[in-house]
Amino acid sequence: MHNTRQGDMTDEEVTQCLLDLETWFKSNCEELGNVYAQTPPASDDAIKELESSLEGGQIDSVLKSLLLAHDGNMPVYSSTTLSAKKILEARSEILSSDKGGGGMVPFAIDGEGDYLVLHEKGVSTWSKSEGLGMVESPSLASYLEKYRDEMLRGKLEYIEGCGVVDVV
Repeated sequence: MHNTRQGDMTDEEVTQCLLDLETWFKSNCEELGNVYAQTPPASDDAIKELESSLEGGQIDSVLKSLLLAHDGNMPVYSSTTLSAKKILEARSEILSSDKGGGGMVPFAIDGEGDYLVLHEKGVSTWSKSEGLGMVESPSLASYLEKYRDEMLRGKLEYIEGCGVVDVV
């Protein structure tokens, strides 16, 4: 019998998840893994500036943990997480678009310029041409947990120029 999680990860589980991801990247992504591992955390000022730009003045706790671990550069499938400064720039781009929305917080970008965004319904993709896509996960915590679990089960691999992809 499999025990199914009730709710999202605790703060301690988020910390462990981020450590597991970093360890996997260093072991499997060669130079890119080292770039991520050597990326410093976001500064307190960068976090405060980001928070002040958001409705309610608070950043999602998991996104904050992600930024405080490393300020961007984490591979997320075919995307890469954004620094706090780049999140502000990407948010401005989304808000100025006719496909934008105030509640979206972009946290990763792919090679095509499409974003992974966090919003009130969870994590979705966002593109300049299509706007907000389907909800991929109900929260950033569950999105990262699934990503980490797939890695640790050997279901993902890193391919230079493609990102982290399903093992075929």
